[in-house]
Amino acid sequence: MSRERNHKGEGSIYQRKDGYWIAQIYVGKKANGKHDYKRKSFKDYDDAVAWKATVLADQQLQPNIITVPDLPKELSFSDWLDLWLKDHVKPNVRPRTWENHSYIVNNHLKPTLGHCSLTALETSQLQTLLNDKLQSGLSNRMVELILITARSALRKAVEEGHVMVNIADTVHKPRKEEDNANTDMAYMSPTEMATFLAIAKEDRLCIAFQLLLGTGLRVGELLALRWDDVDLDKKFIDLRLSAVRVRNDDDTVVNGNNYKVILQEANRKDHQRQIPLNSHLIKALQRWKVYQDYDRQLAGEQYVDTGFVITTSKGTAVLQRNLTRKFHQLLAKSNLPLYSLFSLRKTFAVHLLEMEVRPEVIQELMGIDSLDYFMEKYGCVSQRLKVNAVEKIGVAMRENSRVTAWGS
Repeated sequence: MSRERNHKGEGSIYQRKDGYWIAQIYVGKKANGKHDYKRKSFKDYDDAVAWKATVLADQQLQPNIITVPDLPKELSFSDWLDLWLKDHVKPNVRPRTWENHSYIVNNHLKPTLGHCSLTALETSQLQTLLNDKLQSGLSNRMVELILITARSALRKAVEEGHVMVNIADTVHKPRKEEDNANTDMAYMSPTEMATFLAIAKEDRLCIAFQLLLGTGLRVGELLALRWDDVDLDKKFIDLRLSAVRVRNDDDTVVNGNNYKVILQEANRKDHQRQIPLNSHLIKALQRWKVYQDYDRQLAGEQYVDTGFVITTSKGTAVLQRNLTRKFHQLLAKSNLPLYSLFSLRKTFAVHLLEMEVRPEVIQELMGIDSLDYFMEKYGCVSQRLKVNAVEKIGVAMRENSRVTAWGS
């Protein structure tokens, strides 16, 4: 059973692809003339039927009471994006997700398409926007995120009856060839890693870079790591949280900043994981803990005992931008290329692949849910690994072939 057909005014019930039953009832027209529906989802069909019957009974008792949202008669795309962000995105997603959608709306969608009428917006206009963004130098991923945001906003507009179809569904996602040279430079060679660590060991934040290179942690996971999550005796990290920086409410400025750092639980089960620590990292963490105790004594009452592993000399959390700045300073001091801080995670993955660790093991260590995604992102391994692979084939051929007059 996929749908219940009724006479006009009796409402309807249909089943979504995810198995949930949707009961909907027509309740009148909105201020902009569009049909307005009351909808609710249920796991069980019988619950949907019962809810629909209750709402219809209430309508018969109060036939003249219809709630109409305060919307302008001619809704622009900009108006709708603002409503979508405020009423549908912000209450239902994590702060950083809302901030990302808000950034895309205000910096990419509204400046070009915001003036368009929501009902008159065309596929070709959105397609042109995406093509232009790609040509202007934005990455494939950023252009994809713009499309995802537009599609989500318009999907909700369809659900609420503002438009008949989602014009973003037929937009082609433009792509450009990525610079392979830049891809190959996205991680350190073993020699570069050794050079970097030799310089970084003199810096108080060396432990942060050692952990990134030795565990494959995400930067946000590292900065949210607490001593309660580290078991030095059993030699593992119990990872549960991540640190993200979000804007203050209403963009207010507190202590000179319009943002704050919050901790949030990992949003997927694969992100919550136990990571083993090698003996080198255990010793480094033990030394760092002693160093933190020295910081605490030196700062006295000014020290803030946050419980974080990575801290400033006053005990407060280290901001990602400050860690990035320190990383780039150490790279310059080491005469190394200007790598991204995130390249340390890829360095971890590629080096383990070169050591012939099975991809599914590395995937689990890094908290990646899909092996296909892992291989797509981290499997573009170095020329070194390719050479080693064909050399092994050569060795096998020599050992398992008879000596002939034309080869050995």
